[in-house]
Amino acid sequence: MKLFSNEIVFRGHPDKVCDQISAAILDECLRQDEDSRCGIETVGGKGKIFITGEITTKAVFSAEQICRRVLRDIGYRDDYEIIDNIGKQSADIALGTNNEVAGAGDQGMMFGYACNDTEELLPVAMVILQKLAEKYDELVHTHKDFYPDGKAQITGIYDDDINLVKTEDIPDHDMLVGGFPCQDYSVATTLSNSKGIEGKKGVLWWSIYRILKEKGENRPAIVFLENVDRLLL
Repeated sequence: MKLFSNEIVFRGHPDKVCDQISAAILDECLRQDEDSRCGIETVGGKGKIFITGEITTKAVFSAEQICRRVLRDIGYRDDYEIIDNIGKQSADIALGTNNEVAGAGDQGMMFGYACNDTEELLPVAMVILQKLAEKYDELVHTHKDFYPDGKAQITGIYDDDINLVKTEDIPDHDMLVGGFPCQDYSVATTLSNSKGIEGKKGVLWWSIYRILKEKGENRPAIVFLENVDRLLL
């Protein structure tokens, strides 16, 4: 059995914001011209948003207006300096990706799988995280105390076939091994400043703690915690 963590970032996370801006520009191009070919990248920070890339399209649009609309929809203000650096795509790219040659553009390798754990055909943890992110997005738009940026993580106990396991079904064992349980133990914290097991706990620690608590008298006698720069026993 093993502990496996899933993570999701909310709509307001900087990486996700940039993806949504690029995707919104692509959507507008395809809405006006279904034969559009677009390679768009967005980066933001320090009060500026830089949009670049190359496209081939008949669509007429304002990347700046689209960017500001996306920012408002997410829940951010839209008074950033926006730099539109999108250029015309080289005709040579179309020669290798048109219907006649059946070529493909950029490639990507994805990790994931379809399963029958949920109606969505996704792992339980991911469905929970997606619903949590959707609910949080609702709160961003209805309560002033919630801000767009954020992320969430779930750590579950799985068997060798990647099935979720209830704590009571975990066999009694002599040793429990876990990694990176404490947020104070990190490459960003010096040894003199870290508070060890007394410091702020990471999400993995609470999964370990729950196993120990629910096991009660049958909990393992030894807990072996592997951290970034040292071991705790």
